[in-house]
Amino acid sequence: MVSLRGAQGGYRLGRPADRVTLRDVYEAFEDGDGFVSCIGRPQDCGRSSACVAREAWSEFFTGSMRILEGISLADLAGRVRQGATAAR
Repeated sequence: MVSLRGAQGGYRLGRPADRVTLRDVYEAFEDGDGFVSCIGRPQDCGRSSACVAREAWSEFFTGSMRILEGISLADLAGRVRQGATAAR
């Protein structure tokens, strides 16, 4: 994001929408350690090395990030345009 000051100011994308993925957006607001802290910081939990759920959460997070990497803001804008056309 790029901020512009003044009466005509605001925010705009810092790069083209087709190069901004939903993963980029996610990582701008989240710490990127995963949906549970032990994925990115296993030292936070004394049971992480023996936890059977940790591996499942890790796989879920990795798969989710892969999906988000494949969707750009331009893709979402296209979906909105298609929906607006279909609604007419």
